[in-house]
Amino acid sequence: MKKILILTTLLTLTAYTASSCGSKNDEPNKEITEPNKAKPEASAEASSVKIRLAAGQRLQIVAPSTGLTISGATQEGNSFVAGASGLVGIDGIRDTLSIEIPEATELVLDQDLPRLKKLAVSATGSKLAKLSFKGLPNLEDFSLVGANTQEALDLSPFGKLKHLTIGRRPTTDIEKADLNSLRRWLNDNMNDVSTTLGKLVLPRNLETLLLYRPVFAVEGWAQLPELRMLVLHTPDAAKLGTIDLVESKKLQRFGFSHVLGSTPLARLALKNKPQLRDLFWGPSIAMDVVELDGANPKLGPIGQARVRDLQLHNLQQATILGLVGYLTQGLQSLDLRENPDVTEAQLVQIIEKLPAYKAELVLSGNQATEAVRKALSKATTWSLSVKW
Repeated sequence: MKKILILTTLLTLTAYTASSCGSKNDEPNKEITEPNKAKPEASAEASSVKIRLAAGQRLQIVAPSTGLTISGATQEGNSFVAGASGLVGIDGIRDTLSIEIPEATELVLDQDLPRLKKLAVSATGSKLAKLSFKGLPNLEDFSLVGANTQEALDLSPFGKLKHLTIGRRPTTDIEKADLNSLRRWLNDNMNDVSTTLGKLVLPRNLETLLLYRPVFAVEGWAQLPELRMLVLHTPDAAKLGTIDLVESKKLQRFGFSHVLGSTPLARLALKNKPQLRDLFWGPSIAMDVVELDGANPKLGPIGQARVRDLQLHNLQQATILGLVGYLTQGLQSLDLRENPDVTEAQLVQIIEKLPAYKAELVLSGNQATEAVRKALSKATTWSLSVKW
């Protein structure tokens, strides 16, 4: 009888304990069903997200529709109106936050938000004098569109970031069509970047990058060892300056799709790229110096780009002939040194395909054989420069 009572007691305690533990563990996972609410009397200074607006300006919470507390504002329908200070705070954030903040001057996330995975900010007309993001270790999708800022945006803390949109999205049907055609090439780890930013610092772990619309300043080209694909869509080449991809040995696709302005890109260097498969650029591209070293890509729809100084090293004859076929009268110098796999006979064939205009062919002393000189003499508009 005692054994039965002891066993019954133990079973009852076990059931009670399991029930209590289950209740406690389930509490953090309960759905928050209370609608977003405003607390104008609360201070926004201690909030997870701080936004500076002009007094009386509106912001809208697109998602989530429940569970958030907005400080420093009063609620009017689906919008929240900034109070006299203009500082608005947002708390109660979980995995997603999507907001519209027209004409904002500050956007600050400086507290730990480990649950936040998607952050979307539409800031049409905003000039963000202060922009700060900290404590977002698990952010996977980040979008900041319609805003201008001169702040440097460091993406390196976002170790799990997969989708990135910065700046403005295209608005016309033509631009949308062009952008969609480019996006089909991007993988799940894409970084989709629009640079109306004054300064963009590229993270070293970047794998795919699409830059579209005018580019003001980009830093970090030389330190992108994981880069697989780079597409420049309608950039301002004069503001790009120099693209020198020194460490990007994994690069497979590179291309321009149209360009703004007539000032040429200062320098484009694609070095040590045994994996480069696709190379293309539009007909309006102008570049002062182009250097291709160790890459034999499939040439895509390369237009009649204006290149002043073309340096081709460690390439195959087919690649050189393909590029020479796209040269225009902007070319002043063609450097074919350091192409050990190109035989004398193949070099003669390349010379025979040179366009008939005045330019300089740069060769090494070993390349400048009698047969090569004879072939070049027939191309009366081309001169020879021998460099060791």
